[in-house]
Amino acid sequence: MLLALGFLIELALLAAMSAVGARLASPVWLRRFLSVAFAAATGTLGGLLLSPNRHGQGPLSVRVVIELALFAVATVGLAWAGRLAWALVLAAGELAVLGGLWVRLRI
Repeated sequence: MLLALGFLIELALLAAMSAVGARLASPVWLRRFLSVAFAAATGTLGGLLLSPNRHGQGPLSVRVVIELALFAVATVGLAWAGRLAWALVLAAGELAVLGGLWVRLRI
């Protein structure tokens, strides 16, 4: 269950960053470009730094800090873009995933 929720929250992160990118510019072509670029950059960072199959397996605390930073940027970006309810849902979902991970590792 935690794995499925984590996957859905990561998909929501990509969608949130895409929405933030789309709200940064005025011309339609630039909105589309930034939307795709923000989602691609987030996916690339997530794949390189957070993937379980990455080459350098650092401590879990580093992974959690990076993940929280990505979600904080997306949450603040959504709130700035006028999507406060979605920002709160994204933040709550990420905190639920991290809370579940913490419970699993502490027991």
